[in-house]
Amino acid sequence: MTDIQGTPVNVTRGSATSMNLGDTSITAVVTDPPYDEMIAYADSSDLIYAWLKRALHSTWPELVVTSDEHGCQEKSEEIIVKRVRGEAPNEHRTREHYDTMIARAFGEMRRVVRDDGLVTIVFGSGDPEVWQRLLTAIEKAGLVMTGSWPANTEASNHQGKANIETTLTMTCRPMAPGRTPGRKGAVEAEIKAEIKRRYPDWERWGLAPADMLMAAAGPAMEVVGRYSEVLDAKGEPVDIYTFLPLARAAVQEAMAVEINHQPLETFDARTRFALWWITLYNRQIRAKSELRWQALASSLDLAAIRDLVPDADKGVRFIAARDYKGKIDGDSTVIDVALALAAASEDGLQAMGQVLADAEHAADDTFLWAAVQFLADRLPDNDPDAVRFTRVLRNRAGVVSATEAVAANNYEKSQLQLIDDAQLRLT
Repeated sequence: MTDIQGTPVNVTRGSATSMNLGDTSITAVVTDPPYDEMIAYADSSDLIYAWLKRALHSTWPELVVTSDEHGCQEKSEEIIVKRVRGEAPNEHRTREHYDTMIARAFGEMRRVVRDDGLVTIVFGSGDPEVWQRLLTAIEKAGLVMTGSWPANTEASNHQGKANIETTLTMTCRPMAPGRTPGRKGAVEAEIKAEIKRRYPDWERWGLAPADMLMAAAGPAMEVVGRYSEVLDAKGEPVDIYTFLPLARAAVQEAMAVEINHQPLETFDARTRFALWWITLYNRQIRAKSELRWQALASSLDLAAIRDLVPDADKGVRFIAARDYKGKIDGDSTVIDVALALAAASEDGLQAMGQVLADAEHAADDTFLWAAVQFLADRLPDNDPDAVRFTRVLRNRAGVVSATEAVAANNYEKSQLQLIDDAQLRLT
């Protein structure tokens, strides 16, 4: 030990809401706060506490002292949301408690850090509402997010366990004085430009598209933080959370995804959502919260795409063609027609021709066949739908002929019906 050299430091324990430090006295604060309602830390450790206070009552008597009515650990200042079943009238660890206390803790960090200092926050949640509340707390504390890095540090293969797949390390700085208001349209354009500028770096670093969606929060909030507030066209303040879905949509735009040489943005909204989902997650089961994120980013009501990503094993997964139940008509989107074609492929050319005839699509519709090609290529080789879409592609010429035959037959029937109707009127 005599050869060990270093610098003396102080290590103290205390509350994040009341630091024993002077104003603007330190350069950085690093914190990994509780993730909303994910883990009830104090409740989980009460079992250990119950034994420790008995084992150590003579050597550590202060450990025994607690104001908890059940003799457990004190939880009055614990900053979590307690997940409860049924009614819990005496439970104080509500969302309101969490939001108030976490904002107070962030405010205390802002107080002690220098004006040119950093506050680093590691956080993870798949729930859009949780992110909205966290960003609001950061803003209330007088901090601005200036950077973010995603990391797969909390992954787990156990379904139903309290875990997330990606955490976000956020770098925040004290809000600069003298900021002016910004306009929503201009701020949106700045966010898109900033994400487009950073996208090549994310790609070079090897970030997966799903991680890029998380990383986009950093530049979006950095842009928003340049302004004292953001106002809409009517002069009303805009919630900063509004820009998170926009940032995720900007990642999609920056990636310039093409579907068999057709830009993704040229497809209808429902099809665009479906093809983007397959690009990101393929057949993987994802948390339901991710579906809400993608619906927000796509500017679609959740109900408008819920049938495309139904429930599966405590999460959601893209629908299998055999389970598709939609009615095909002239208003059907490309993805609906593609799914119906795949489902009908097992019944032969006539059935597939009927689908295209019902859809009133041109038999050689470029967007339809681009989507079918994309799904056949993107889905895993052992996926039954990959086989179905490949079958549709291999029989493309026959499907086109069958469609034309069905359409001709339908036309002939309609003409005969017109003749019959005219004869009935004459008699």
